[in-house]
Amino acid sequence: MAGVGDAVRVRQSGGVQSVVLPRTGLMLSYPRFVLDRPSGAREPVLLQPEVVLEDNPLHPRAAVDVLLSRPVDSRVP
Repeated sequence: MAGVGDAVRVRQSGGVQSVVLPRTGLMLSYPRFVLDRPSGAREPVLLQPEVVLEDNPLHPRAAVDVLLSRPVDSRVP
């Protein structure tokens, strides 16, 4: 995995549902499901990529260019 570190949470959720609370009229939104790691581990909270690419807002393609310039690992299928 390659990317900027501390950007993606280990647990992911999806399929947001909403309900309006009858007495207050407030809308409550919550995920329908949560995806966990197969191991069940909750730590670390944020994923750490194997190849850390610095984010440069002045040069949006800088991370892509750095990744493409790296040698290909023959162990990866």
